[in-house]
Amino acid sequence: MVRFLAFPDHARTVPADAQADHRQGERDRAGRGLELLAALDTRFCSLENTRLGQPEVPLGVIPGGVGTAPWPRLIGYARAAELILSGADFDVATAERYGMVNRALPAAELDPFVDALAQRIAGFPQHSVALAKQVVRHEGTLADALAL
Repeated sequence: MVRFLAFPDHARTVPADAQADHRQGERDRAGRGLELLAALDTRFCSLENTRLGQPEVPLGVIPGGVGTAPWPRLIGYARAAELILSGADFDVATAERYGMVNRALPAAELDPFVDALAQRIAGFPQHSVALAKQVVRHEGTLADALAL
């Protein structure tokens, strides 16, 4: 199962750029959903129940949408090429080592960990979350982010 986190009510009305996007995965993410996973701020998966992959190339097509774009930036060219060209499934321990997911946790620890992180971030001032996301997203300084 993959689900969005339940943010507290006061966080639901926060502009999207002031919220951290989290997703946790407990099932296979091949093709459908892996692109979404790459677009999120943080990614957490169950060790027991998750495999990740881009199966398009062996099927004679290339990943559509944003299937190829973020991976070289997130995990480096060589690992992105392995992910996309091989069409192979990756276990989540490998995905964690490659940087595809932030953490791979035992299934019983996944929900409590991610819920606590979401609650913590949702409790921070909206403007500081938004600015911090801009700095991180654009890999620059605070001055760079403020100039955007």
